[in-house]
Amino acid sequence: MARLARLIALVSIVLLGLPLAARADDIHVTTTGDSVNPDTACSLREAIFAANSDTAYDGCSKGNGTDRVLLDPGHYVLMRNGFGEDGNNVGDLDISGQLTIVGSGAANTSIDASGFMPAQADRVIEVRPGADATLEDLTVTGGHAPDGFDALPKTGLPGNPGETVVGTTGDPGANGGGMFNQGTLTLLRVSVTGNHAGDGGAGGAATGGSGDSCACDAGSAFGGPGGLGGNGGGIANFGTLTVDTSTISGNDAGTGGDGGDAQGGAGGALGAHGGRGGDGTGGLGGLGGWGGGIFNAGTVTVERSSILGNFAGDGGGGGSGTGASGGVGSSDRGADGLGDGSSGNQGGFGGGIADSPDALTPLMTISDSTLAGNGSGSGGIGAVGIGGSPSGNSFGGSGGDGGYGGGLLFRGNGDKVSNSTFTTNITGAGGGGAFAVQTSTGTATDGHDGAGKDGFAAASFSVGVSLEQDTLSGNGVLPGPPVIVLGGGGPAAHTTLYVGAGALTVSNSIIGGECGQNGGTTLTDGGHNLAPDGAGCPGAPGDPKLASLTDNGGPTQTMALTPGSAAIDKIPVTGAGCPPTDQRGVARPQFAACDIGAFELTPAPPGGDSVAPTVSHVSVSPRRFAVGAKPTPVSAKRRKVHKGTKISFQLSEAAQVKLAFQRKLPGIKLRNKAGKQRCAQATKRNRRALLAQVKKRLGAKANGPGAAGRIKKALRKARCSRFATKGTLNRAEQAGASIVAFSGRVGKKPLRPGAYRVRLTGTDAAGNRSRAAAAAFKVVKG
Repeated sequence: MARLARLIALVSIVLLGLPLAARADDIHVTTTGDSVNPDTACSLREAIFAANSDTAYDGCSKGNGTDRVLLDPGHYVLMRNGFGEDGNNVGDLDISGQLTIVGSGAANTSIDASGFMPAQADRVIEVRPGADATLEDLTVTGGHAPDGFDALPKTGLPGNPGETVVGTTGDPGANGGGMFNQGTLTLLRVSVTGNHAGDGGAGGAATGGSGDSCACDAGSAFGGPGGLGGNGGGIANFGTLTVDTSTISGNDAGTGGDGGDAQGGAGGALGAHGGRGGDGTGGLGGLGGWGGGIFNAGTVTVERSSILGNFAGDGGGGGSGTGASGGVGSSDRGADGLGDGSSGNQGGFGGGIADSPDALTPLMTISDSTLAGNGSGSGGIGAVGIGGSPSGNSFGGSGGDGGYGGGLLFRGNGDKVSNSTFTTNITGAGGGGAFAVQTSTGTATDGHDGAGKDGFAAASFSVGVSLEQDTLSGNGVLPGPPVIVLGGGGPAAHTTLYVGAGALTVSNSIIGGECGQNGGTTLTDGGHNLAPDGAGCPGAPGDPKLASLTDNGGPTQTMALTPGSAAIDKIPVTGAGCPPTDQRGVARPQFAACDIGAFELTPAPPGGDSVAPTVSHVSVSPRRFAVGAKPTPVSAKRRKVHKGTKISFQLSEAAQVKLAFQRKLPGIKLRNKAGKQRCAQATKRNRRALLAQVKKRLGAKANGPGAAGRIKKALRKARCSRFATKGTLNRAEQAGASIVAFSGRVGKKPLRPGAYRVRLTGTDAAGNRSRAAAAAFKVVKG
């Protein structure tokens, strides 16, 4: 006993000498408003203040360690305008401590940055260096990282000679449309959708100085280059990012800024002689932003997630170049300046996810995930060149090339993708070259069209990259109705998988389409591959008999093998890298050996079709738009208000889809005779009924001192939002991803400005009806 007592005392002394671990607290957000006011409410911004500083803030309780910020169902719209500030006061939400933000499901809780003024747009969340943030069960949407500012024009002074002017470069667009991570960020059951990285600013226009009032040569002008498009439409990661059972969809990297126009100065003249006219050379367009869904300059891990319909930024167009006429004297005239239109720049790389070209050691690991409908950026268009009249030479600008890697762009040594599906990913088209304007006696040289680049599913510029147990099929074409991509007539991309530098190994995978390599690169056959098209890809020929992308169980959609597939039972259970499960989590093998690709075929269930279709991944992009005159959505470049939108969704099987457009309206909570509560229209009759119900519930407290305040508070709590259907559309859609172009009109009837949701239900051929899925949007004045 004495020995036991001494042992207990010793342990007590050791424990007392150790610091106690910080106890985490829950901070409940009580309002959807974006306030930092001295009141009793706790807003999301105030809750982050409390968690960052471990102190009580306004209506929010004190944080303590790694806190949880709890969000009820609701639409949390950020409205405190301002950007470039990192203290969480205005603009995006700045996380500098350790916290977890927990919603009530991605379909029920959203954090939306579309409430900022257009001139002060910002992303949704920034995770500061050293911070550790986790987001669970919510949607991050409406973010638009700040656009780069346009460069100011410059005009040269007249003189002998006139001043030559070089335009200023446009500012780059900011990275991270939805989120910008410099610390540690984990997403669990989160949807990151409808966000946009910053567009590059236009290059500055330039005008050369004239030759003044003498027979002097004029100054030339060089337009400023356009700014770079921002990277990471959904997320820009410069730290450690984990994406688990989440969806990154409908996000766009920034468009490169257009190059500045240039106008040479006029040649001077005095008496018999004239000076030379100045040359005009337009500025180069800015490079399109990389990584429509995710841009990775750190370490990213993606597990059991969907990367859908994201696009890298298009390259900026070139600036026009106009030469000036030479000065005209009584006996001779000066030479005319040349006009050189600049080229458009290249579209951004990696529509779904792109590694950074600048980071020393980016690392990307993807497993059990689907990448579908993503695209790299298209090249910018060239600009016209106009020589000085009548004899100046002119050169049209060439179109920029499209970007590499529609689904993925690898640049990290050791990047790996396993048990995953790639389908309907594309690469951007080349931009169109411009004409040169023919002068009377000058020479005109037209620009050439840009080329589309390779790697519909993936392109690699690194070593040690591996694809293991993956399915690549149906890439090179977007899902749904045909999409018109403006581009030139240059060479088109044609490869599904492309190795531009380094080495890539493919094992146990289905590779549909062509594969391509740059000189000196290595594309290694790791064994047990199936190459149904037999066009430069590693593997044996054979038909995998793949079904369309749909919900086959598990957290992501997959492409099922069907009976008779050449991929069935081709991988030994041991010694060949067969994983224990397929992409859905189904055990491998189901039969004698493992199947090639991300899907393991299971025995067919008995009985007929009694399974209802599933409608999922509903998104509206852009979510804020004006009603258009035509059914096809159109957006003008540099406009803040879009005309029309696109509604994207996924179907588990072919079905008749009903789209109901419902306007969000104010209502009041009433109980019927059975005591069931509903959100009713706020008519005079219903308001009188509500007042009677409130007084009945308060009983004696409905009279006497303070009764008016109690009644007013109860009436305020009885406010609710209801949805009224303003029209429906019906579409017959196939299984997989679909896009419906919506102009804002149901038939000929336009939706009035206001808040709406589109509610989708699907009915299959057997009459099974799906559960409803919905997404919110806003119609604004054009």
